[in-house]
Amino acid sequence: NNKKADKLLDYMEKLKRGNIEMKGQIVLCPEINDGRNLDKTIHDLFHYFPQLCCIAVVPVGLTKYREGLYPLKQYDKKMAADVIDQVEAIQEYYLEKAGTRFVFLSDEFYLLAGREIQPYDNYENFPQIENGVGIVALFNKEIEDSIKNIQKPIEELTDGTLITGEYAAPIIEKACKMIMNKLPGLKLNVIGIKNEFFGTSIKVSGLVTGRDIVSQLKGRTFSKNLFIPENMLRREEPTFLDDSTVKDIEEELGVNIIICKQDGSDLVQNVIKYCR
Repeated sequence: NNKKADKLLDYMEKLKRGNIEMKGQIVLCPEINDGRNLDKTIHDLFHYFPQLCCIAVVPVGLTKYREGLYPLKQYDKKMAADVIDQVEAIQEYYLEKAGTRFVFLSDEFYLLAGREIQPYDNYENFPQIENGVGIVALFNKEIEDSIKNIQKPIEELTDGTLITGEYAAPIIEKACKMIMNKLPGLKLNVIGIKNEFFGTSIKVSGLVTGRDIVSQLKGRTFSKNLFIPENMLRREEPTFLDDSTVKDIEEELGVNIIICKQDGSDLVQNVIKYCR
């Protein structure tokens, strides 16, 4: 409902003339702006290169609160795989033409499709990390580097529980196995929280709420040290999107919550610090 949306290309032209760097994002909606329309959009936007240095392509996110709204569809496994094949071919074209892939897919497409994330170097210094592009590749590299820096065994390690969204759970589990292999005696388990608050199709960790954490952990056996990523909380205060606080969760579950930055090295450091 942006009444000035038709002026967007005029604004971009002005920024290009002023030699001001831009980054773009395409929110992809099945049967609306995908397929040939996506090809055209990307190639049209390349007109603004190099000032428009890169574009992120992310899937539309739909909550359960859609009564009276346009009937958008969600991406499934096959549709996500088709988008990956399409965009990776475009990446190769621009890599040869301009020395950059120019367009990057958010990790969510790969997780949806059950495909391996692209190699670390393919993300070209991660210019679209804030749009969820390359988070997994960067996280895995940080975990690997941090583990290499552990020079000697650490005694009297206990256990810890890591809370995340459903998409990230397998990634965090893989990271935990790497950490445990390096630190014998450490026991880590991962719980992927199903998003009942916004709808079960929402699987990212940044939209997990305190209410869902409590309802899904209450009565279960888990560590007293509960690690959560900082993106579950509002930026200015330790509050979840449903207004429950970190303190609320700690008191209700009888746990100690450790808030971790979204990088692998911080996770490793916090695990070593608190699980002993």
